[in-house]
Amino acid sequence: FHWGKGATIEGSVSGLLTDELMLILMKNITGIDNATIWNFDGTSTENVTFLHNATSDESLTLTFAYNGVGATGFDDCVKVPGCVITSLTITGDPNEDGGRMKFDASWISRTPIAIGSTYASSATSFTAYRETYVYLGDYGYNTKVDNADVLLKSFSMTIDNPVVFGGFGG
Repeated sequence: FHWGKGATIEGSVSGLLTDELMLILMKNITGIDNATIWNFDGTSTENVTFLHNATSDESLTLTFAYNGVGATGFDDCVKVPGCVITSLTITGDPNEDGGRMKFDASWISRTPIAIGSTYASSATSFTAYRETYVYLGDYGYNTKVDNADVLLKSFSMTIDNPVVFGGFGG
């Protein structure tokens, strides 16, 4: 693996959506903190600029860690800090995966990766499996349109977040 100044690292992650992941992913792609309802009117000025590798919460950057075998002598685990979600798709169908909603997120980073034998999880990581899945059929804030209850046959929403890196970074 070769990483040079100015190089970007891109990847994707997908899975079943939980209440916890919904908040982390939406916070990162929108920059809106501590919300359970998001309003999009095209005038957001959140996350316009931020410094490379600066200390931040999930609304600015995320760190993705991919654990391999993780045993001594196996440097097959990769941690990518400074990730910004560039595209987030949330889908749901009551006839698939028991009605649980799914997500697919693409991310990009310009921060050098770390390679090691294992990485510990933290409270803001994706490592803890939960059973608080988001179901398409939930009659709550998950299936409201303009504050009205709706019965959806299927659902798909994509939010794009174009990212441009300036300078040399890294």
